Amino acid sequence: MKKKKNNNLKKQTGNMAIETKKSNIIGKDFCFHLQCDDLKITYNAYEYYKNHLKEPKDILNEQVIIALDTNLLLNLYKMSIKERTEFLRFIDKNANRILIPAQVEIEYLRHRINHIQDFRKTLQELKTTAKKHINTLKDACTTASSQIKEFGNKRIVVNDIPAAKEKIQKLVEFIDEKSFTDEFKKELDEIYNPLEETLKEGVDLLLEQAVYELDDPVMASLSKVNILKKLTDEEISFLKDHYDSLLNIFNEKKNITEEKENYSFPGCGDRNKIKAGYEPYGDFFIYHELLAYMSQNKKDVFFLTKDVTKSDWIKSDGKPFKHYLVDIFKNTNQMLYIFNAEKFIPLTFAPIIETEGKDTDGELTEEASIEETPDIANPEEDHSEEEPSDLTEQTNIRLSYLRSISEKRFMDELEVANLWANNYGDGYVSKTYFIYGILGPKHFHYGDSKAVLEELKEKGYIEEYTEHKDERELTCLKIKKDLDKV
Repeated sequence: MKKKKNNNLKKQTGNMAIETKKSNIIGKDFCFHLQCDDLKITYNAYEYYKNHLKEPKDILNEQVIIALDTNLLLNLYKMSIKERTEFLRFIDKNANRILIPAQVEIEYLRHRINHIQDFRKTLQELKTTAKKHINTLKDACTTASSQIKEFGNKRIVVNDIPAAKEKIQKLVEFIDEKSFTDEFKKELDEIYNPLEETLKEGVDLLLEQAVYELDDPVMASLSKVNILKKLTDEEISFLKDHYDSLLNIFNEKKNITEEKENYSFPGCGDRNKIKAGYEPYGDFFIYHELLAYMSQNKKDVFFLTKDVTKSDWIKSDGKPFKHYLVDIFKNTNQMLYIFNAEKFIPLTFAPIIETEGKDTDGELTEEASIEETPDIANPEEDHSEEEPSDLTEQTNIRLSYLRSISEKRFMDELEVANLWANNYGDGYVSKTYFIYGILGPKHFHYGDSKAVLEELKEKGYIEEYTEHKDERELTCLKIKKDLDKV
């Protein structure tokens, strides 16, 4: 992320009391427009965006306004307890400058309990998951034998490939003869039983720490932040009609590749909700709530979302829609900076559970709006502090969406990770977690990242040291000197 230096940059620092009062200003003279025919406004919007764009470390350090999307809040119920705790520390320490739009509040409360129940249900299932795999193994030979017999009885095999009958019979007899004995199954149970006990104890402990409806640390932290006032009935009615009008235009252009991007608008990616019987207006409401806040309070807002696969907040490459920038500036003389939270905050956000058939805001959908580009080489990657053994041998595999990391980018990412760890985490950044859990999801090639690390160590910019955590020794990274100042 490149930031242009400018002596006239507006400062948004100091003690900030966020005004959440909202007047009825959303209407035909203050709303989203696809096009702006004013050259000066367009130019000034681009310049403002570039001149006020901040690095993640500056947004974390300075008193700028941060707004959170629904999907980010609901995701807290699916994250590991460690990552959730860190993010809640971030909210607690920055509550005075964090905004939650009223539409986000509505969506969060609507789906919160379901997410809590899904998380607890998944924990309970962990107790028996391994047992199911063991039983599958025990039944494997019997199942395979039955399936091959069934295959041999197919008419096309019996009538048209008669020579196969004898060979199929021989294969079935071999499987039956070599199938697992009762002794093997008994020994398997003896080895599995200690694991079952460990899983039961571990899950019971996690359930003690899990979120409950009446004892919810996520809600406790969110209750401290600033929540915007709800839209009026008149504003909601206007925005619904305006959304429908914009969607008609978008649908006319969506099959023209070179035109589609210019007709995107916040919330157009939720159009499939209509087929599933849900209203698609949520993101459109959020956008206008933030516009109203910025206009009234004369402040820029940095909006964090995980809802990026539909490509209606930001483009699929992570860049902003240019006509959004112009519309935001024209309406407010300020700027709304939209970030993928996973690229902005040094956490994996890896869900412990996946809820099928729901979008990131918890609504049921008929189908996805866009195919998601895989974030990492192995979607089953383990983001723990231990180096994933299945990835060690894949370090040098080159996949099309992986890229090399520069020394400067490596240093910038590590600086943000250390800043986060010192303020909200355990005070250290492990080498494995950084390369696989932070750089990996940003499409940086593991082998290249390790090579750049070695170069930076040799040059004296980065130091490795050892931390002891839960009876483990972790290799950690810290910056020794600034690459830009050498």
